[in-house]
Amino acid sequence: MIVAGHSAGGHLAVWAAHRTTLPEGAVSLAGTLDAVDVRHAAASPKGVPMLIVHDAADQVVPPSHSRSYADAALAEGADVGYVEVPGADHLDVIDPGGAAWTAVRIWLGERRSSSVLGGGAEPRRAR
Repeated sequence: MIVAGHSAGGHLAVWAAHRTTLPEGAVSLAGTLDAVDVRHAAASPKGVPMLIVHDAADQVVPPSHSRSYADAALAEGADVGYVEVPGADHLDVIDPGGAAWTAVRIWLGERRSSSVLGGGAEPRRAR
């Protein structure tokens, strides 16, 4: 199971990756990954791949929150990718026909074909 969420739901998707019963991956779409979460990035589960997607022009949740979380998690060795969508606003990342979902579909496809989801190939960092 891979969990995904938008805004506060993106925060919950990443939160789920820190639980005892772990998902096989997490996708945060313009998630509210604030400074408190950056401190938790050091405890990011090394076996749970995460994709953090944010819109560059988001006026609701600053993209710096997601960027800081992804940078901190990467520094700790977590399997985390970060995609910032140029010119997109807070709601653009939930459009299945938009650029953000192209990145999400590619990432999910990599996970489906990787050993993380039982496909046998080596997992790849989604960056």
